[in-house]
Amino acid sequence: GTGAEKRNSYPSRLGVITGSKDINAGVPGETIAEGLLRLPDVIQKFRPQLVLLCEGGNDLLRRREKDLIALDLDEMVKYIRAQGIDVVIIGVPSPGLTMSVPEFYRNVAIENDVPYEGKILKKILSDPDLKSDYIHPNSKGYLLMAEKLAELIERVQGKR
Repeated sequence: GTGAEKRNSYPSRLGVITGSKDINAGVPGETIAEGLLRLPDVIQKFRPQLVLLCEGGNDLLRRREKDLIALDLDEMVKYIRAQGIDVVIIGVPSPGLTMSVPEFYRNVAIENDVPYEGKILKKILSDPDLKSDYIHPNSKGYLLMAEKLAELIERVQGKR
């Protein structure tokens, strides 16, 4: 939710849209390796039914090797699924002119048979009206993100 008030972050907005209790366990500035280390405690503390995994952006900003980011992402997904928890991967665009989302996000989703959203952050971060700074959405961007994620969650749950 960096870039907007807490009530306007995408987890808060998603909770309102879906009518579910949403927990924002993200940590600003965190690398995916730090998130991987923190993950077991977060799962133990909150016992979620679904995890929206939006990790790797800070690694991309720091130019960490994409293969290493992918390995950590894969490990996170495997850990979450081993706990009997559903997971959705949210692709984060690489910084630069094209704002392309690295293929490893899609590949990890396919390899683990989990839902993937790879377009929304690129759309938001490509539109100055939807972001608060170079790398964070604003309240309008977070609302759009929450709406798209709610649609994805509804589609996935409808397939069960």
